Amino acid sequence: PEKHSGCLRYPGLQAQRLFSETLVPAAGPMIADRLDGEQRVEGLLSVPLLHDSDSSQWCAWLARAGIRYRPRWQDRRFEDYDSVIAAAAAGLGIALLRLPLARHLLVAGTLRLVHDHAMPNPASHFICMRESENRLAPSAVAERLLGLAAGLT
Repeated sequence: PEKHSGCLRYPGLQAQRLFSETLVPAAGPMIADRLDGEQRVEGLLSVPLLHDSDSSQWCAWLARAGIRYRPRWQDRRFEDYDSVIAAAAAGLGIALLRLPLARHLLVAGTLRLVHDHAMPNPASHFICMRESENRLAPSAVAERLLGLAAGLT
């Protein structure tokens, strides 16, 4: 495979970007109140950082502030992103929200932003199909997904 437009490109495979994400740090109301507008990135490190099995998003987010992240004993690792979000809502630490997918949690007040620095997620969402795909059903599903994704902001 060769690297192409932020994803791997395989011969005979067509990839179309569905949408990109923006990463923002958020926590449940108790932690957000405790940090109370803390704008120093170092200040966030007083709270456990929550992530799934891949901590590269925290590494990238903190690197923008000149901080080299290495998981610490107080940080919490979960197997999937839904568990990360549930842990943040329960007050166990700070998670990087993936917007637009998690925007509803901010709107509902389940989670609140704890820092105003946002960055593009190095990963994106793609729909991949064989270039030679000519069946109606997969093509219809792809078009429907692309249409739904167009409404995400």
